[in-house]
Amino acid sequence: MAWATASRAAVRFRHSLRFRILVAFAVTGAVLGPLLASTLLWATYEWEERAVARMATERLRQVMAEPEQFGLRELAQVPGVRVLSNFSTALFPSEMLRLPDGIHEYETAGGDAWFIALGSAPSGRYAVVEDITALEKRERLTAVVVAGGTALAMYLALWMGMSLSRRLLAPLVQLAERVADTSPAGARQPLAPDFAADEVGTLAAALDRHASRMHEALRREREFSADVSHELRTPLTVIQNAAELITEDAQASERTRRAAQRMRAAAEHMNETVTVLLTLVREERPASPDEMVSVADCVETLLRERLVPAAAGGPEMHWRLRARPEVQAPRAVVDAIAANLIRNAQQHSMGRHVQVSLEQDRLVVKDDGIGMRAEQRPPAATAGSGLGLSLVQRLCARFGWSLHIDSRPGEGTQVEWRFSAA
Repeated sequence: MAWATASRAAVRFRHSLRFRILVAFAVTGAVLGPLLASTLLWATYEWEERAVARMATERLRQVMAEPEQFGLRELAQVPGVRVLSNFSTALFPSEMLRLPDGIHEYETAGGDAWFIALGSAPSGRYAVVEDITALEKRERLTAVVVAGGTALAMYLALWMGMSLSRRLLAPLVQLAERVADTSPAGARQPLAPDFAADEVGTLAAALDRHASRMHEALRREREFSADVSHELRTPLTVIQNAAELITEDAQASERTRRAAQRMRAAAEHMNETVTVLLTLVREERPASPDEMVSVADCVETLLRERLVPAAAGGPEMHWRLRARPEVQAPRAVVDAIAANLIRNAQQHSMGRHVQVSLEQDRLVVKDDGIGMRAEQRPPAATAGSGLGLSLVQRLCARFGWSLHIDSRPGEGTQVEWRFSAA
């Protein structure tokens, strides 16, 4: 468990802004510093070697013009080559005197190095030799120093990155913690007064303005929900009660009773719609953790008492109960989903049969009607599909369920309400 926690923390750190700042400092210290130092060193050594080459070339020209003015020597191993050098000829290898005319840099396995300028004239062959061993040793020593400096630069860059990133990101981290504070006291406190007038302060002020607009919108939404709940449900209750009285009136004609029954069904449908809309606009899920509702009970009640065909000669209903699953949700939500699916098949399919099947993991509503085109399926709400499918789609997304539609124009529609997100 501790290893898993540490692993998750490491993954979060690798994706954090602080990690990016550390990488930027490390890359700068490891690349830019050595690159600049190497460039300057290369330019310095190149300038020194060219200076030595120019000096040797000029000295060779003078030697070849007036050899008698210089103390020239010859090596027994290479006769005929007269050498000008400021050190004993016994100290350098004779092989370099056999090189062709021109400027050469000669090194031995022991680390000694020379610059030699060779030239031929009618009076003989001449050589000017300069010992650059100290220069080459300094180059190698400098390379070692640069390598060590690179490691030191990386360490210092990481240390500075850790220190500066902690200081630079402290206001941003504090702002993130304040924004993530969901307690009532934290949610009401403005952010901008606690931060300096810099980029973080500007962000805090923007978040304050956004939070103010959101709180105002939520206040209006709560007022609207309360108004809808009261102003619509009260007259709907009156309509339902009146329809029940008419239905139970023995002196009412059969035609009047059927009309009252349709009024009652329409009022119940509108009441369901109001419940669904209020559920969707609320942020919190209204279902309690222990509230389990039997889907079979809801569907059987709907088929027996509430779902009335739109007109005489409506589709024939077929009910198949294969399981009695329960879902965690308010009963009003389960009623709304089942009623919308069945009512949609009754009123919009134009079919002759509607089959309702309940299995352990889904409710299936199938008709043999005109079907739906692709553009009529949720989230679109059209006259062909009814508003119900759009509402059902949103309710399923809200409670972690899924809605699957298989429809072909002219062949019918099958809608599956699956009690899982898959």
